[in-house]
Amino acid sequence: MRYCKHTQWLGLSLDEGDTFLQNTDRLHTLLEDLPDSANQRPSLFVFIGNRSKALAIKELAKTFSPSPQYGHDPSCQSQHDDNIGRMSQARLHGRRAHGEIHLHIHAQSAFSSRPILLADGDLPSHDRSKRPLAPEKCHEMASRQLNGISSTLSASADLIYAKLLSPFTDVFCFFAEDVGNFVPIVRRLALWLDLGQCSTLPKSTRPKVLIITERQFDRPPNDEAGLQVFKQMLSEETTLDVSNLFSDIQVLSLASHKMILSNRSRHRELFEHLLNFSDQVRDARISTQTLFSAHHFSAFFGHALHHLLTNFPEPFNFITTSRINNPVSENLQDHLKDFIQNIKTPRNLIDFAVPVIASSFLLDNYPPDMHCQVTASYD
Repeated sequence: MRYCKHTQWLGLSLDEGDTFLQNTDRLHTLLEDLPDSANQRPSLFVFIGNRSKALAIKELAKTFSPSPQYGHDPSCQSQHDDNIGRMSQARLHGRRAHGEIHLHIHAQSAFSSRPILLADGDLPSHDRSKRPLAPEKCHEMASRQLNGISSTLSASADLIYAKLLSPFTDVFCFFAEDVGNFVPIVRRLALWLDLGQCSTLPKSTRPKVLIITERQFDRPPNDEAGLQVFKQMLSEETTLDVSNLFSDIQVLSLASHKMILSNRSRHRELFEHLLNFSDQVRDARISTQTLFSAHHFSAFFGHALHHLLTNFPEPFNFITTSRINNPVSENLQDHLKDFIQNIKTPRNLIDFAVPVIASSFLLDNYPPDMHCQVTASYD
């Protein structure tokens, strides 16, 4: 599997008042390099936060993505060691710049039926000028202007998370301590709901939301009480049905960073919850035949990105997209009419015409290499 030193996948930038959406071929490269992309079906977790998220990513980086080995500026490393919260100021070695989303793959899962992808980003809170990244020789990059859709980094980030990533995500994981506790998350989710339905997929397949809080060492966990508080705040912020975008919301309190625990021990419970949530979403997608192979996951995402830029108010339609290269004939109604007019008796209509038409529709809907029905269980 090929890796360059850059993990950036998506990014936002401001340049002289213009907002740009940048995307690299990171997702396509990771998925197409899988040993069996036609049959492996990936899961995507999206982490949103800053310092606490960075500590989780530090643990996940050992598990979810191989650490790149290459030289770097010692002064940057020293700054990183002094304050992990400054990770968002650098672009390489897993550190993040404002408005960027980076993507990793779990190396051990790359050979399983469920490769695990991990994206990590933030919630942009300011609109300081940030120029687009310069093109790199090791991967492809595109930059598209978003003016006319959104003029701020914050609103543009909402579009990316709610309209672009949501149909492909198993779990959105918010780190409350990073973003100012529940209030900013409540406002973000309410704004995402205001953007409307993200796709035409069934509600049962929508992503789940996991909100991470910090548990003080002298207090027992009370996640249910925290969840009730969050849901009450959300109901006061919006009257829209949460199920339009999310299939479930849960709160998970992790041990305080002040406690003497290893990073691995602190985040073990988080990993278990992520996998459990992901299993539930995947079960729903298996039952609705919408658990996509890595090959189709990558192709659909490319079309979803184009849809966001050209027709973002409308939900992304997976069925319509799957027929882009196999469109329905504009004269289909006339062809059916001509065919039926040659059927002279009711018996021929029932025994011949109806089966021929039905089988033709069925075969047309199942061309070679299409997304297949999923009946097997997945690890």
